[in-house]
Amino acid sequence: MPRTLAKLFAPDRYLTGKVYLLLGISLFAVKFAIDSMISILILHRPWSPFNYLNFAAAFGFPDTTAKLAFVWTMLAISIPFITTGILLTARRLRSAGLPNWLVAIFFVPMVNFLFFLIISVHPGRRAKAVPIDADTWNPTVAAPTATTSPAPLNYARDQVGPGREFLGRFIPRSAVPRWFMAVLLPIPIALAFIWFGVNVLKTYGWGIFIGVPFVIGLFSVLIWSFHATAGFWESVGIAALSLILFAFALMAFAMEGAICIAMAVPIAFPITALGAGVGYMIQRASHINTGGTLLALLLFLPLFMGAEWATLPVAPIFPVTTSIEVNAAPDEVWKNVVAFAQLPPPSEFIFRAGVAYPIRAEIVGNGVGACRYCIFSTGQFEEPITAWDAPTLLKFDVKNYPPPMKEWSPFANIHPPHLDHFLVSKGGEFRLIELQNGRTRLEGTTWYQHHMWPAPYWRLWSDAILHKIHLRVLNHVKHLSEADQGAAR
Repeated sequence: MPRTLAKLFAPDRYLTGKVYLLLGISLFAVKFAIDSMISILILHRPWSPFNYLNFAAAFGFPDTTAKLAFVWTMLAISIPFITTGILLTARRLRSAGLPNWLVAIFFVPMVNFLFFLIISVHPGRRAKAVPIDADTWNPTVAAPTATTSPAPLNYARDQVGPGREFLGRFIPRSAVPRWFMAVLLPIPIALAFIWFGVNVLKTYGWGIFIGVPFVIGLFSVLIWSFHATAGFWESVGIAALSLILFAFALMAFAMEGAICIAMAVPIAFPITALGAGVGYMIQRASHINTGGTLLALLLFLPLFMGAEWATLPVAPIFPVTTSIEVNAAPDEVWKNVVAFAQLPPPSEFIFRAGVAYPIRAEIVGNGVGACRYCIFSTGQFEEPITAWDAPTLLKFDVKNYPPPMKEWSPFANIHPPHLDHFLVSKGGEFRLIELQNGRTRLEGTTWYQHHMWPAPYWRLWSDAILHKIHLRVLNHVKHLSEADQGAAR
């Protein structure tokens, strides 16, 4: 058994794509069975394959808010599977003659599944035995065998292969028209995927923010390199230009505004570059069916988006707390927390760009059951009071809320669907903690959720936005309270 394992993981031994594919499917099935059993026994709920489509699960952490013991149990079980997957992927990359650094794609959700299939069908570098002609054989020259190193691959892209002759009729041979096709053709395809996900499925998930940028990068490179080879950075440049024009197309067709596009760029650009890298790898393997690859992606992505919609998890609720210290007693601070006068116009760029910001707060009633109204630049929050413990705690739910931002766009009335649930406030509180020398620590907390995935990425933006909103209110309360305290003295 140890000798068999040593052979399995030996980096210098050739690993065929078929064996790699079978091993990968088998390991995934075993891992899924174990995770499902633990989830059912501990959490009393089923475990979906889509639980693996997040960055935390890629490193072994489950996508759940379960107890810490469950998280560490799942992590411990994942370690041998992650190690085995890395070793087998590295061995397969060497067998295929591909750079070892591509093993990093093993940790990129969704893309790693596509990468797994691509390197499984990659022809590799092992040369086949060549029949020897007895009449022309020279005994001083070693005959080629299945173990000798193959001759350098011929990267001429005009070789005839499955589907290439058919696609070749539509892809221009001349560089300039082919360049335009490579840059522009992925754009309407990507727009169709976005429309399908947003307007039909009404989701903003992995398929949109990971799948679409990957397809843009891959498609643009496969088209550009169809009749002539392309270098790596050349491939990335073509893909990046296609992504930039795609962003402008989203605004031109009133599908998105500039703010959300800017937020998506940090995740979209690396994924597009990754797709370009995979396209670069494919174009160097002349035996891969380029047409089949394009067709498979055209079918896979909408199917994946549909499956994602069918198994969409409940959006987690995140807390965000911001605190400042006020040179005033809690009694003075409390009066300005319950309701405060009009704030001055914002100076922060994020608010001037269109993100909603608070203007003033009003309250109707007193104590639990009263209703606080916080007026924002995009509308009004209705906040029924659920805890009133003057002057230490004011807690409220959120009943109605306005859009989180006003998108910047050439069109006057653009309203992407995500504005209705990008940032949903569930409740909030103000906590006042008395400090020495008549000072107060003022803490503001908001509980919110958003229905956009990958959730950890979009939480970076929503947390930052809420901290800015908190600081605008807290600093205003601080200014009013310190002014009142000074006047009282």
